[in-house]
Amino acid sequence: MFSLFFINISTWRIRQFQALFEMDGVTLYFEDVALEAIAQKAIDKGVGARGLRGILEEVMLPLQYSVPSKIGLESVTITQAVVEDPNKEPIYSYKEESAKG
Repeated sequence: MFSLFFINISTWRIRQFQALFEMDGVTLYFEDVALEAIAQKAIDKGVGARGLRGILEEVMLPLQYSVPSKIGLESVTITQAVVEDPNKEPIYSYKEESAKG
């Protein structure tokens, strides 16, 4: 099981990423199992807050470059698969176009 310390640190850092994505009009979500996988990676590597930050950045770096160019993107959900392999695609949700009369 993962430590409350890791949850608190990751929550703070996740909020920073959510604010960054919100600047592009995109809502960022993390599945609970993805957060658990991030914490477990940190525990397995024996790292503290800086190491946890590095793990999150490794997961988020590809998305920081690709998300702004996705037209109509509404939200991104980080899954456990993305945490385990940052080259995997997260779940993308796009805005529905309103019907034009």
